[in-house]
Amino acid sequence: MGFRQNNHEKRQQHDAFIAWRDSVAVDIALTSLPPTVFETRDDWQYFVCYSYHDTGNWTTPPFTHIDPTSDDLTPDQLAAVQRLRRSWDGECERVPILQNRL
Repeated sequence: MGFRQNNHEKRQQHDAFIAWRDSVAVDIALTSLPPTVFETRDDWQYFVCYSYHDTGNWTTPPFTHIDPTSDDLTPDQLAAVQRLRRSWDGECERVPILQNRL
């Protein structure tokens, strides 16, 4: 039995995420969050949903290495994160494939 992934949609989503990430690079730099938060669409979405980023996957114990949380950020960094979230929401409306976990 085989398993077939829809790589075309994954590529479209990845390209859309990279385009968004490049367009907001200034605000990303202002957040001072580690690059792992913005590595993939799923990493960023995890941070958006939970206000922290847990490094690892299903084989690692929970909370193995938590990057800074929103509570650790300065007001200027928080303002940059809020701008990113607004931009992300707008981009997800404009490019619906970004809303899906593939």
